[in-house]
This record gives sequence, structure tokens and C-alpha cells, in this order.
Amino acid sequence: MAYQNVNAISGGLAGLGTRSAESFATEVWGPAVEVAMKDNLVLAGVCNDLSAFVATQGEKIHMPKIDQVTSGVKGEGAISWLTNASDAGEEYLDVNTHQFAACVIEDVIKVQSNYDMMNLFAKELGYSIALNIESDINTALLVSLSSATGVINGVNVADMGTAADFPVILSKVLAEDTNPANWTMILNPTGYSNMAKLTDLSLGTAAPLGAGFAKNGLVGKVFGIDIVLSSVAQSAAYDFDTTGATDSKTPFGFLVHKSAMHIAYSVRPRLQAQYDVDHLGTKVVADTIYGIKIRNAVTAGQKRVHVIY
Repeated sequence: MAYQNVNAISGGLAGLGTRSAESFATEVWGPAVEVAMKDNLVLAGVCNDLSAFVATQGEKIHMPKIDQVTSGVKGEGAISWLTNASDAGEEYLDVNTHQFAACVIEDVIKVQSNYDMMNLFAKELGYSIALNIESDINTALLVSLSSATGVINGVNVADMGTAADFPVILSKVLAEDTNPANWTMILNPTGYSNMAKLTDLSLGTAAPLGAGFAKNGLVGKVFGIDIVLSSVAQSAAYDFDTTGATDSKTPFGFLVHKSAMHIAYSVRPRLQAQYDVDHLGTKVVADTIYGIKIRNAVTAGQKRVHVIY
């Protein structure tokens, strides 16, 4: 049975009549790619999803930025106007990153007849895209913490494995927002693993890490702060000084406020496939278009990202 050159964009095949490639089932692959990508998005899962703002058109989201409004004590006479409204500004989330993962699958009939093999390719494509998105978010977090004088909003701990680390962490986040539930601690494998060294009964395998921590290794919350593990979160030394001087720190992870991280997709993960006679196989590409914005500040009361080192 002869192959025809067809284009499959998640949702169906072009109407070219009956053909053997029809059973390629892009409507099966497409969701599989998106599911695989979501399963591997840890940092993006902490982000606020602003995709609805670019669902129909546009590639830039305007985000108002208003600094803290100062206050004063009312005396006799007119009040003092302490804040100039012209100080209000805006930040932008540019949706301009186009990530893709592609491969050529030869002998497509075997792939069509084996759903597990199809699923395997879909997962690999989704994982590849997710890894790039996670790396972009990690870089954006590091940039938001860099300055001409070195690291800003740093939390200096021992190794995330001592009870004394947590009062230091709490003192940093509660000074910015007194509700710990508004914060997420994103740990790299080193920081997360070091928590296993906690032996104090108030912090170890009893509360708050949970009695099952020694068995399943899962930490949900510590002092009301959500804990997530990211294999992409920075673990190597990073120079936070933007002037060329050296201010290297080796992070254990980040403390992120719920208002800090934003992501938007103008094109959700999709899959396109086309048979190529030159390769005697099917070219498959998964892609997505997105943008990331990290909102952070060095001003007390407005700090939204802290690096733990």
C-alpha cells in the first residue's frame, strides 16, 4: 500500500482520502506528548499560568508593577502626598520561545501496530520539551537573583540537613509574607537528600516530614511550606555577580512566593507528523511556544524569590 505525503496536526489528518498512514493516530500521540510534558514539569507547575491572555492572539503580556505605597500620620492641614502615581510601571512577559523535539521513525507500520512503542516516542518527545522549559525557568530564577554586587535575597544555611536551617528559612519568608502557605521550597537533589539527615525528633521521621519519610522519601510540607524536588534546579556553583567579579554560590534550591513565577503558552504542546519518502519513514515533531517571567525585588516586603545556599 503506497504512502502519501500527509500533514498531521494534533486533532486529525488532512483530508486526502483513505491511506495507510491514517492509523498513525495523531489524536493519540498529541495528548500523549502533552501528558508526558506535564508529568515532567516541576518548576512550571509552580508558575502561574497566564496562557488565557494569549489564547487567541498576541505575544506580549503587560503586567502592572506598583511599588509599596508609603503612608503618613495626618496632622493639621492638608495631607502629604508621599507617593507619585507616575512611579507605577509595568513588566512584560514575552511569549517568544519556540521549543521543539523531532525524530524520524522508520518502518512506520510497526509503530502503528504497537501502541506501546508510539507511547514511548511520545513520552520521549514530551520529556525533551519539558526539560528545556525547566532549564529556562531555572535560568530565569538565577537571573532574578543576580546583581552588580552579587547574590540578592540569599538564605545561608548549613546544608538543609540541620534543624537550625529552618528558623533561618522561616525568618526570611515570613518577613515578606506571614502566610507560609504562599511559599514553595524548590530543592535540587542535593538539598532534598540532605533533609534525610535530620535526626531531631521534631524535624526527622516524625512531624513535620511525616512518619513515612524513612520509607517513601516524600516530603509534602515543612512548617506549612510546600516542598518540591526538581532535578533541573541549580546545583552547580553559580556566579551571581553581573559585573564580572566573582560571587559564586552553590544552591540547595529556591524559596518562591506564589506571585513570583509566571508562564504563558500561545501554542500548547502539539504533534505534527509527515511521511518522508527520502527517509522511508515518518518525521515527527512536537513543539510548543511559551514565555516565562520571574517577578522579584531586593526591596524588603517585596522580595519574591530567595536562593538557598
